[in-house]
Amino acid sequence: LYRRRVDFFIKDRAFSIARAKAELGYAPKVDMEEGVHRTVAWYLEEGLI
Repeated sequence: LYRRRVDFFIKDRAFSIARAKAELGYAPKVDMEEGVHRTVAWYLEEGLI
């Protein structure tokens, strides 16, 4: 296991939509929890997990 690989997996990959909200009036149609549920369901339907 290489240090670079560990860094890849422990790095925070969350992004903020604050700027898009402020400058563009962006509002997500689906909240994070629902989005995760839909994503998991899709992976299951596709046989990927």
